[in-house]
Amino acid sequence: MTLLRDSAHDPCGDYLPQCLLEGLLELVPGMGVEFSELDRGSRRSLSSQVTKGYGDLGDEDAFWATYDDLLPCHYLNRADGSTPADDVVTVSDFIPDRVFFRSRLYLDYFASAGEKYILYVPLPHPPGQTRSVSIARNDVDFSQRDRDLMALLQPHLAAAYRERRRSRILTAAQRRILECIAQGFSTDETAATLVVSKATVRKHLENAFERLGVSSRSAAVAAYLGDTS
Repeated sequence: MTLLRDSAHDPCGDYLPQCLLEGLLELVPGMGVEFSELDRGSRRSLSSQVTKGYGDLGDEDAFWATYDDLLPCHYLNRADGSTPADDVVTVSDFIPDRVFFRSRLYLDYFASAGEKYILYVPLPHPPGQTRSVSIARNDVDFSQRDRDLMALLQPHLAAAYRERRRSRILTAAQRRILECIAQGFSTDETAATLVVSKATVRKHLENAFERLGVSSRSAAVAAYLGDTS
């Protein structure tokens, strides 16, 4: 798909390539797209990235005050991340429109941006958090075609997030060394493959361990290859 190919070279966007988010609106029309990470324990937003023209939502305190009433959130939280929810869902899967439009969550938070219909694409997440891409509309609910299309894109969105996270946390040299380690190369073999000294390999690994918050090669490879962290 052209969108996925082009987005791989887009440097814009902290969490996902910005052109990927913008391109989703051409495939599934809506008011805007948001990538979001939430921490349920501390009741705060960890990160957010939106498309141009995305509406201004209500006060975040109003969102958390009624967060537990939004059933899709419980779905996204399912199994605390150990077996994350996979299905693409909408608010109307859980709450009739007439009930949602009268809820405090809608009136105090979503209504200010005009968001009536929201489609959620869950992404792998650590325990205690949620991670998703959502598309909002104010006219009609999402069709089965919209769901099916986003379900096809779901693994690519997860992969794009992992790649962007790697590039944000690790240097290019650290990534190249971890790719060798992931293939089972020893320090000597990695040094020979990358034409650097063994001391350089060890130093880059040490720095990668620190950035990833791990203490072993196996843990570093697991984090690099894309666990749910």
